[in-house]
Amino acid sequence: MCDDEKQKRRFDVVLACRNAEVELFWKRSSYYWVFVAAALVAYGTLGKDNRAVGLLVSCFGLMSSLAWLLGNIGSKWWQENWEQKLKDVSPDVIGADVFTPLSKKSMPKGSWSSPIIRYSVTRLATLLSAFVVIIWLAVFLKEIFLSFGGNIGSPFIRGLIAWLQAKKGIFIFAITVFFVILMCWRTHGEDRQNRA
Repeated sequence: MCDDEKQKRRFDVVLACRNAEVELFWKRSSYYWVFVAAALVAYGTLGKDNRAVGLLVSCFGLMSSLAWLLGNIGSKWWQENWEQKLKDVSPDVIGADVFTPLSKKSMPKGSWSSPIIRYSVTRLATLLSAFVVIIWLAVFLKEIFLSFGGNIGSPFIRGLIAWLQAKKGIFIFAITVFFVILMCWRTHGEDRQNRA
C-alpha cells in the first residue's frame, strides 16, 4: 500500500470516528435526558407527599444530570480529538484544511433578525446539562434540609438557607441569567487558541 493510499485510509477512518463521536454525543445526551425527565416527573408526582421519596428521587435526578454533564464533557473532548486528527491529515488527502472556519470577511453577513454567529451546539448542550445539575443540586439540598426538619448545621447555615428560601425567586433569576450569559458568551465560536 503506497503512502497516498495509507493517508486516504487514515483520513477515512478518522472521519468515520469523528462522525460517530458526534452521533454518539447526541445519543448519550438523549439517553441521560430520559433519566433526568423521569426523575423530574417522579419528583413532581411522588416527592411532594413523601419526604423520603423526594430525597431519593432528588438524589437520582442529581446523579443522572451529573452523569449527563460529565458524559457531554467527555464526548466533546473526543469529538475535538478526532477533529484535530482530521485537521492534521486533511491537507495531505484533500489538499486543504476544511475544518478551519471562514474568516469574518468572507462570512455571509446575515441580517439584524438572523445574524450569522457561530455557536457550538455541543457546548450549548453541555451548559444546559450544567444548569440542570445546579437545579437538581438545589432540589437535593432542599430535600436534605427538610428531611432534618431544618436542624442542620450551624445557625449561620440555617440562616443562609432561610434567606435563600425567602429569596428563591431572586436566586433562581440570578442563576438563570448567569447561565444565559454564559451560553451566549462561552459557546460563541471564537478560535480555541484565543480562549482563556
